[in-house]
Amino acid sequence: MLTAVLPVITRWKLGWLFRMLRLWGIVLAANVVGCFLFACAFALLPMLGDQMRGEMAQLVGNLMQNTALEMFAKGIGAGWLIAAVVWIIASVSSGQFLVIALLTYLIALFRFTHIIAGTAEALYGWVAGLITFYDAWAKFFLPTLAGNVFGGTVLFSVLSYGQVRDEIFEEQELRRQS
Repeated sequence: MLTAVLPVITRWKLGWLFRMLRLWGIVLAANVVGCFLFACAFALLPMLGDQMRGEMAQLVGNLMQNTALEMFAKGIGAGWLIAAVVWIIASVSSGQFLVIALLTYLIALFRFTHIIAGTAEALYGWVAGLITFYDAWAKFFLPTLAGNVFGGTVLFSVLSYGQVRDEIFEEQELRRQS
């Protein structure tokens, strides 16, 4: 995500913004399709026992106890942590798996909402008849996506841009002089 945002911030061109949004749209759509297939398989195929279905229903119930505003607010934290994963693993030569495991664990620990992991839960709840499509869409998907984008893009990218801004402008100036 961060890799796609920094060129937009540095160039401030509408074309770069559209390229970034197209990339995000493709990645999000592919992930949602994958979540939907996962949800359908678990909800409709005889893969799970009654106890596991009960546990999955409890996961959906816990997720959907959040209001839309809570989904948004918790999405900010998850978006920031996922952006931090990208930033940190680009800087470490080893231990990348540990960084990913730790930061994604924090998302679960703090009960933050993440658009992809939560979409699997929300779509499972909808396909299994536990929640309505409207609740999955309006109460979970839209606020969580907005929170993730705000946390991961606006907050983290602006902070990251602030760190590398001088280097970017120095590089651009060197290119102009060449």
